[in-house]
Amino acid sequence: IGGIGKSSLLKKLMEEMEERLDEPSYVYFDFNLQQECRAVLEALKNKLADSCKFEFPLFELGGYIYAKKIGENPDAPEAKPLLKKSPAVELLLNIAGEIPVVGSAAKILDLAEKGVMAFRGYLQEHRKELRQIEHMEAEELYDYLPTLFAEDLTCAMEKMDTPLVIMLD
Repeated sequence: IGGIGKSSLLKKLMEEMEERLDEPSYVYFDFNLQQECRAVLEALKNKLADSCKFEFPLFELGGYIYAKKIGENPDAPEAKPLLKKSPAVELLLNIAGEIPVVGSAAKILDLAEKGVMAFRGYLQEHRKELRQIEHMEAEELYDYLPTLFAEDLTCAMEKMDTPLVIMLD
């Protein structure tokens, strides 16, 4: 329901956080801008990456494989700047881009076993998710993207020493 003060309340909360905290960690998203699940998650990911330096390798890989499965061009020039923001994501997508969609998770895990050291632990921890991504149909993968996003967000927040507030309007 519009006009009941949700946006005003959010603005007031943001102002108070700015006044009380040296470096408040929060992101704001307005659903009037977008409501499609993948686009909302992508926007939140970008905001969290910019403001908190979070990385979302599982979500990025899931989105990349989803795009391939539905016939989108995940290698389009407009996607390249996003890849350059995260070495982790760039490496995962480069690996995934060099192999067919089927077998992606197995190949990535194989590379992790052979010593792609930067992500060995992370990939091993997320073996289950990587195998699920590989075998899902496009619709299943689309529905699984929020889970991948949440997993990456959880991992990123475990490394934070301050609280994070995500405000949705």
